[in-house]
This record gives sequence, structure tokens and C-alpha cells, in this order.
Amino acid sequence: MGGLVAKSGLLETFEISLGLDLQRDPDQKMQTAALFKGLVELNEMARSGEVSLQLWAHQGLQLFGKLERGKPQ
Repeated sequence: MGGLVAKSGLLETFEISLGLDLQRDPDQKMQTAALFKGLVELNEMARSGEVSLQLWAHQGLQLFGKLERGKPQ
């Protein structure tokens, strides 16, 4: 899961460094809370039926392919 978060660019967006214990580091409290809220929102979107998970899957595979070829997102 951590690899997906890193590949998606969320670590940079939320200013989180790899290797930190997000549950124990008080300096990361706000970034961790913001990321958590974002993930909750994503879950709500996915469950709403307003988005196509199959489409997201195909688009995700395309993005993985671009990353493997060294192209930016």
C-alpha cells in the first residue's frame, strides 16, 4: 500500500517522508489527518456508484505503464 501511495505522488502532496512512524510522530499529525480524510473521501466516491471502478482500473494500468517507461504522470 505504501508503494501505491508513493507512486501516486501523495507523499509529496501531503509532505510526508518515507520511513516516518505517522502514528507516533507528533510533527506529522496534520499531514496524516489530511491524508486520512482524503482516503475517506476517495472511498466514498468509489462506493457512490458515480464513478466506474472498472474505468479507474484501466486508467491505473495505463499510468503504471507510463511509470514503467519512465514518463511522468
